[in-house]
Amino acid sequence: SAPPGKSGQGTLKVINSGNISMSVDMYFEPQRDNFSLSTDHVVVPAHGVSSVHVSFTPQPTRMTPNDNTVNVMLKSALAHHCISVIGKIKTTETKISGNTIAVNFGGVDLGQCQKKKFTFIPNNDTDVKVWLDQEGSVYKLLKEDGAFVECLDLSVVKNQVYTVWILFSPTEAVGYVAELKVQILYANRYIIPVNGYGGCSKLVVEKISQNEAGSKLLDIGLLSPGTSIVRKLTIRNVGLRCCFIQTKFCDLSHQEFQPSRATVMPSSLILSANETTDLLVKIIPTEKE
Repeated sequence: SAPPGKSGQGTLKVINSGNISMSVDMYFEPQRDNFSLSTDHVVVPAHGVSSVHVSFTPQPTRMTPNDNTVNVMLKSALAHHCISVIGKIKTTETKISGNTIAVNFGGVDLGQCQKKKFTFIPNNDTDVKVWLDQEGSVYKLLKEDGAFVECLDLSVVKNQVYTVWILFSPTEAVGYVAELKVQILYANRYIIPVNGYGGCSKLVVEKISQNEAGSKLLDIGLLSPGTSIVRKLTIRNVGLRCCFIQTKFCDLSHQEFQPSRATVMPSSLILSANETTDLLVKIIPTEKE
């Protein structure tokens, strides 16, 4: 184990219980920059012991959750051995509380951009590094003044609120994923998924009348109590992405009619980009209408 900024050392003893000397090669699997061996080759005398020192230096930014673990491989002419080594960091674990478990942008029109924030509160005074892990560059971190930055280095104070701004600028009508990483230096890391997609759905109603104010009107004609009336209207998705649609028949106060009096069919559907479909509106008026 080692404190931040310093190295720790452990001793690996190679024992030869045989009657002849033994040549042993040693290496790490996988290779890690924060581990080192005092030598990569020893000759152990018969019935003897050779000591090799393994050094561990804590890294302020963890590359992977397991980068403090490594295997020391021992290779001789007769056998191969594997010894697991764990480097422990002497530090206080810091926890953060975020305002969300994921940052979701939804759909954003191509050529446009949208900004969202992630806020967090640490339970200790510590140093934090924040960055985005992504393919491409559609997501960007912003400083308080709106300037782009590759990463944020923060000295946070216990129970204070900190805000990280993310800008999303899609260039294609596809989904985009990234990870916002909040690294407590020399300690634990938090990963917040970031999601968004290029393009939006946009619904228009076709083949229908308009009043002088430009509002859509569906002319159902004369009503006769007890006689059902069915009218058709056409909708089209002129956006770049599919959309999920729910239909209801409501009065002017947005109260939904009972299905026995008025309904729209289908009541829900998925409409792909540039797809058109018809909706049927059925009304069964009573004497009160």
